[in-house]
Amino acid sequence: MNIELWYSIKCIFRHLDSGKKSSNSFIYEERIVLIRAESDDEAIVLAEKNAIEYAKETDCEYLNFATSFHLFEENVVSFTEVYSEMRGSNLESNEYLDYFYDTGCECVK
Repeated sequence: MNIELWYSIKCIFRHLDSGKKSSNSFIYEERIVLIRAESDDEAIVLAEKNAIEYAKETDCEYLNFATSFHLFEENVVSFTEVYSEMRGSNLESNEYLDYFYDTGCECVK
């Protein structure tokens, strides 16, 4: 009996037409999807197939970067943790947020 587990997979994309023709910057997207699979490896394979399709549909480039997080809850409901990433840094809190998340270049979908 194969047991399917929940995984959230983050894939990274670069949008090809960001609407900023005069700028040299690119728009990067971190996209997280939920997948039911028997293993982490299977979840990554399924997510990458989905990422390739998503890239075709949205005129962006899949950067071949996918990370997986196994959801420990079997029933996905409000406030289920779907992704967690930890990173060591020498930066203070405000500097860390500015460097990684509050760059001033964020776009809202």
